Amino acid sequence: MTFPDFRRHHLPQRLLFYLYIQAAYGANDTETTCKPIGQTNATLTVESNGYVRGWVSQPNARGTLDILSLCLFTTFICTYTMLCLNVPSEDETVWQITRRRISWMVIAIAGPEFVLTYASGQWDTAHASVKAFKESKYPQWTMRHAFFADMGGFLLVPPDTPPFPVTGKQIHWLVVHNYLPFPGTTSADLADKSKQDTIAKMVACFQISYLILQCLGRAAQRLTITTLELSALAIVVCSIMTSLCWWYKPADVRTPVRLQLQVSITEILQKAGDAASRPFRQTPLDFIDDLGPSWSLNVQPFMGIHAQPFQRPIPRLGNDRLPNLKGYQEIFLCIATLSYASLHLVGWNFAFPTNPERVLWRTCSIVPFRQHGRILGFRNWSSLVPSRPIAAPVPSSISEIQASRL
Repeated sequence: MTFPDFRRHHLPQRLLFYLYIQAAYGANDTETTCKPIGQTNATLTVESNGYVRGWVSQPNARGTLDILSLCLFTTFICTYTMLCLNVPSEDETVWQITRRRISWMVIAIAGPEFVLTYASGQWDTAHASVKAFKESKYPQWTMRHAFFADMGGFLLVPPDTPPFPVTGKQIHWLVVHNYLPFPGTTSADLADKSKQDTIAKMVACFQISYLILQCLGRAAQRLTITTLELSALAIVVCSIMTSLCWWYKPADVRTPVRLQLQVSITEILQKAGDAASRPFRQTPLDFIDDLGPSWSLNVQPFMGIHAQPFQRPIPRLGNDRLPNLKGYQEIFLCIATLSYASLHLVGWNFAFPTNPERVLWRTCSIVPFRQHGRILGFRNWSSLVPSRPIAAPVPSSISEIQASRL
């Protein structure tokens, strides 16, 4: 056989020659055994023409890419589908809405217990709203109505002030005092406004189930679980509890339902008496519900940090209202946040390449417990912080609002 001169041939021709040698002289090698690093064995049956037919199983070992893709994708899809943010204002752009969602996704990954705290507070407020309406002989007010109201889904349109969102507590007061008819929006209408991505939720459920079952199975077989898998599992467990709190909350609502008010705000405030005589900070109905305590409305102004929105009455309700839980609800929140923190302690005796890595992991495992105590203390402290006016002057009375519109 005459071999070609490689000095006068290019790379593709050299590759063709290599394949020719494999086909001509390797026809009798019908079985090749591959032994990668570790205890993995994989057998490939190669035909005489060099092809492998049929299904070929993967090696019984995990690679770095397998662990990274599982944990990162599960964390992303879980936080993306779990978030149910409040209704944005009508003048906000798509970029502003997307940026807010990305910011809350980062918070949900870095500190999922914070999002769980806000969600539990929203559940408690919605539950109190349903109870108040039922006592007032309005049993058709459901948890979905309460969540929709507290997320800024109902926009009150008075004749003498700009429109502003109202909470379930404010709607209840207006309905009971015959200033506003009971909203005719049904629970089915609110469910239709919710833009729950069914496919994304199905993918999230599959990924979450796969991650949990894999970690449980490896723990039962005494196989190694990486710290990245443990961190992702803690985020997933906390996100599941957050989703339970937001079970009835509509997701990704962009346009509110307008409630036309036939009576002027000025008349309502005059009939309310001394309770409504003080200048308002957020909306003219602050004497019913002042939307506090909140990070953006109480804490940031107290610290001298400019917090949006600057308009008054505020055009949207923030996502950062802190809870005021009592009794069994506060116990549930403590157990939930401590469960998230305790999962990191599972890796206390994991084998680490170096001692500094072990010390860093153990130190970071204790941090969530300290954050839990800070959340409880911060929540109680923020309820005592009075709301301060924002940097820009805003109207605090109906007459100032009317003057600004002229």
